[in-house]
Amino acid sequence: MWLAVHVPHLPLQALSDSIQQSVPALIFDRVGRRDVVIACTRIAAELGVKPGLQLAEAHALSNQLVALPRNPGRETECLQHLANVLAVLTPNIHISDDFGLLLEVGSSRALFDGYEKLLRNAIVLVDAQRLRANHVLAPTARGARWLAKAHRELLIEEQIDEWLDDLPVRCMDIKPDLIKALGELNLHFLSSIRRIETAELNQRFGTELTMALDHAYGKVSWSLPFWKPAQAFHQYVEFLELVTDQQHWWPGVSVLLHQLQEFLRLRSQAAISVLFSFSNGRQQTSQLSLASAHGIHLASEWLRLLQAQLERSSIHHEISRIDLFCSDSKALQVQALDLFDQHRNRQQIWQSLLDLLTARIGMQYLLLKPRNHQSALPESRSIASSPPSSGNATSLRPTWLIDPPRRLYGDTLRRLRHSLVLRQPERIETLDGNTSADQVNAVHRDYYIAIAERHSYWWVYRERATDCWFLQGIFA
Repeated sequence: MWLAVHVPHLPLQALSDSIQQSVPALIFDRVGRRDVVIACTRIAAELGVKPGLQLAEAHALSNQLVALPRNPGRETECLQHLANVLAVLTPNIHISDDFGLLLEVGSSRALFDGYEKLLRNAIVLVDAQRLRANHVLAPTARGARWLAKAHRELLIEEQIDEWLDDLPVRCMDIKPDLIKALGELNLHFLSSIRRIETAELNQRFGTELTMALDHAYGKVSWSLPFWKPAQAFHQYVEFLELVTDQQHWWPGVSVLLHQLQEFLRLRSQAAISVLFSFSNGRQQTSQLSLASAHGIHLASEWLRLLQAQLERSSIHHEISRIDLFCSDSKALQVQALDLFDQHRNRQQIWQSLLDLLTARIGMQYLLLKPRNHQSALPESRSIASSPPSSGNATSLRPTWLIDPPRRLYGDTLRRLRHSLVLRQPERIETLDGNTSADQVNAVHRDYYIAIAERHSYWWVYRERATDCWFLQGIFA
């Protein structure tokens, strides 16, 4: 199964959202010997500008227009960023510069409990980036690509032929001259093309048309090169006017470091060093390098290091652009976490664990999010969704005790470990004695309440030394 994410008017959407909403801007590109408008904002469209006009004709409509040349590099960065965001769905992503993204999501169905929920998640992720896109989930990559040009949202698990037959020829990704030739023969839909014999099509149009049809209808597989995430980070901010005071350019630095934080979070990495470049065009450039012994992934920590560095060596010249580079990083290490530990670095450990989990499975799947509470009990006890408790933590005991405790294995253990309500958790342990016999008999157990079959509650514990689970009792 393939998910096609088509980003229409990509040259325009690659601009900042503020420009799209408040500036009468147009994007032009060189076509032959003339500059032609290829996209425009809503404000520019109200002034009479539309794609296909020559740049001189557009300027004749209004002197308020802001004409911007097409920037393929900016468009590529936009799609690269979108691929980073959608990588939580699948690592198999193909980037098409003139279309958008194609994601192979067949192996992700079980993770998202079906294709419908997977499609919902993709739409939410793309909308969060303030991009307008079409989403189509279909059995073939090329079929999904064509359908995404005609449908805003579509899910096809089988029988893609019927949907493709009703598709206009202009939605195909073949050469424009070939599409024009098909229109001159009154072949405007794929169904009309399929009525003609393959040999006759090949003789008249070559093999490009029939091969594209075979790819879309699933008769021949279509191999695509998958995207590889960038290992180095580079972003920049530019200022419309030259700035000197730190309070003016500091928000730009904050934006860059938060972009770096997101870059590292999606890769479960921490940066060892970063490099800032403060430039005033080509006239003057200053560089500041920051390093960390253990690696940092949080923007707030890099901001503190930068502030300390600027106190020793500040930037005295005017600034028109700030670049941030990071090519030295390592895998993010999450420390072993004891829920009953009240160490002073516990909050940092929680944050590292949260970043790793969100990078792997997404924030929306964390039902119990780590928090730091000044209590010896696990943080999940304070979650409002937990069943209400009564009495002291040590007063809840089952009416039926099992002696000796029964060891839990296999499916029973897996079901129980996912059903722990973490209500009234309790640590029971005895101090190790001086003799070897006392040390062998020492108790180190963490007790929990779990929901078993038929909504019964079990009292279970984990033997900390062996990581084995036992059933100790059953509540009435």
